[in-house]
Amino acid sequence: MRWLPVLIGVSLCLLVGGIWFALDRQRDADAFRLVAARATELASFIAGDIRTRVPSLQRIAHRWERHGGTAKDEFVQDAAAYVKDLPGFQALEWVDETFHVRWIVPLKGNERAQNLNLAFEDRRRAALEAARDRGVPTMTRPIDLVQGGKGFLIYIPLVVRNRFNGFILAVFRTESWLNRAYPVNAYTHYM
Repeated sequence: MRWLPVLIGVSLCLLVGGIWFALDRQRDADAFRLVAARATELASFIAGDIRTRVPSLQRIAHRWERHGGTAKDEFVQDAAAYVKDLPGFQALEWVDETFHVRWIVPLKGNERAQNLNLAFEDRRRAALEAARDRGVPTMTRPIDLVQGGKGFLIYIPLVVRNRFNGFILAVFRTESWLNRAYPVNAYTHYM
């Protein structure tokens, strides 16, 4: 009989330990499901945001192609309106047929990209040539931006009278784009 309290105590400890272990595993499973759901939601949002931006960029490109080019002041005015109306762009640029950045909106904060030869490394040159040759909008993988930070680029090829005439280039700094396009308070209800 002296062992009965010890046996009950050990049994209760094992029972509590088993319940705690099961609850801990359930909490981990719930956390995993929550993270997976958030990741899916974020990926869907990102894809949707890019899908809405590309047609806007294509409108700039179509105008360029219809008019056989665009005057710098007209491009700057048009691009500034897009940057203002669609927060999240680091810059909108015109890149000439030799892959040099010629016009940048906004210029402030993007000065290091002015006159930059985007084909300065083999991987970037291959992406530019592929976009030019396919004639379709192309998005890069994450890269180190010359302005600093990580980001990605979207190239919209320009063709005027059946000749390649450069690109409309959209530059995104990943962190600031996500912060503007998908603010933290949009998902705090999950916390």
